[in-house]
Amino acid sequence: MKNHNHEKWDIFHLFIYHRLHYVLLAVFSFVIFIGVAVFLIEQSSPIANIHTIGDGIWWAFSTVAAVGYGDRVPVTFFGRSLAIILMFVGIALFSVITANIASFFVEEDEEKELAEIKSKIINLENKIDKLLEDKR
Repeated sequence: MKNHNHEKWDIFHLFIYHRLHYVLLAVFSFVIFIGVAVFLIEQSSPIANIHTIGDGIWWAFSTVAAVGYGDRVPVTFFGRSLAIILMFVGIALFSVITANIASFFVEEDEEKELAEIKSKIINLENKIDKLLEDKR
């Protein structure tokens, strides 16, 4: 375990040390890519309701956030296939975020516990040294 200190609510530490910013950047890029791809796929359908790149990106973000307003939906097979992939990415994203936050708090508790154990070991070593000196 690396030795590092942080405050209980240090969000900067959560993003940088746990590298959560890389996950968010990758997912953000993927969502935009899928939004544009769905727009390009849906253009060919006469019943499509995703008419602009903005509509595609809006749909992608509302889908990955598990909000799914339903105002924009893909109607083609390939559009819906990308939607399924995006839904799994959304589930994975929230799992990763939750795991990072849990790790953040557990890590702090472990650091305190290790400091207490170290202190007890030092006290025991001192007592043993004193006993050995008294025996001589």
